[in-house]
Amino acid sequence: MLSIRTREDWIAALSERSETIRRLDLSTRNDPGPLGEEALNFANCSVHTEAIVQAVEHLTGDLVAAPPIVVSDLLARLVYRGTCGAFAELAAYSWIARCNMCFTPQVQLRSGLVLGRDGSTLDGVTHSGLYFDIKAFGFHTNLVNRLRKRIQEFFQDEQVLISESWDLSLESLESMFASINAIAEELRSRRFFRYDQMEIRLQPMRRVTVTSRVVQPYKLAQENSLFVFSDAQQFTIDAPFAIIFVIHPWITGGESYGNVFGEDTILTRSLARRAFFQYSADTSPLNSICSRVVPNTTLADASRQLSAICFVNAWPRNESDEPLRHRAPTWIYLNPRAKYPVPFDFVDLARSQNEHGTHMDDFAYDDY
Repeated sequence: MLSIRTREDWIAALSERSETIRRLDLSTRNDPGPLGEEALNFANCSVHTEAIVQAVEHLTGDLVAAPPIVVSDLLARLVYRGTCGAFAELAAYSWIARCNMCFTPQVQLRSGLVLGRDGSTLDGVTHSGLYFDIKAFGFHTNLVNRLRKRIQEFFQDEQVLISESWDLSLESLESMFASINAIAEELRSRRFFRYDQMEIRLQPMRRVTVTSRVVQPYKLAQENSLFVFSDAQQFTIDAPFAIIFVIHPWITGGESYGNVFGEDTILTRSLARRAFFQYSADTSPLNSICSRVVPNTTLADASRQLSAICFVNAWPRNESDEPLRHRAPTWIYLNPRAKYPVPFDFVDLARSQNEHGTHMDDFAYDDY
């Protein structure tokens, strides 16, 4: 039974747990409407409530001392819009603070300091000079679910199933939305549609449905090797820069498998290795991937400006409930070809405080 259903309820619950949040007085935004599906999950989970409160305390503590407006805006996004993205940001900030790194959140940099032609706002910079931006990590699950729901609209009395391999590029998946009518027409005539290794089929409505999915982390990394550069306008020019991807099952869905057989390590390492090595000498124009960068910038330029990629497991540890995904550590991959390596203190401190453990890889003896 859900006890928190509205934004007003969630603000009251967070305010009750934290005097800091209560003083921010988020209720003045006067939009007490119902919570969205994503927000309902977070709002009605005590473990995640505690994680949010802890993140706010970290942001407002002596180590960071973020301005109230930064914290207030972040919580407003969490409650009112963009729940998953805001939670990812809070979780990453909390991880950095737990590692005892002093940092300044929300840093505006002008053009000439970043690859963006109009400058960019980054999520933060550590006091040792490492700039970073935070992203919720995930490729396909949300897109595939949206695709299934769109197709389902054509078939009120039957069930649409999507199975086999989802390991396609994001561009390929997105292109399927433009062909919804054609896909539905083929399903009507053949009850089956295939795109690459993905299968879409119809079956009679059932109370319980089981589908299978083929997981190929190397292929997923290959098909999405340019994913890391989609926001390359944020990469700094004269300072080290890291991307922090936040992994959480409610955000990533099927992209995180619990690392039971090392699938997540394969996927994350393959993505990082491709970003660092595959494109380090590629003279293709970067604006073919990211339109907001300055002209005449190449993929090689972006590859060498990227100092590290972190994948932070943001699932709050709960001793009474240990799902498989708790086996996934936080992964940190360092770019040996970076123009500006990460500061030494980051390497030491990033290992220090992570409840799921930390896996760090500098590709020593694997740079060829």
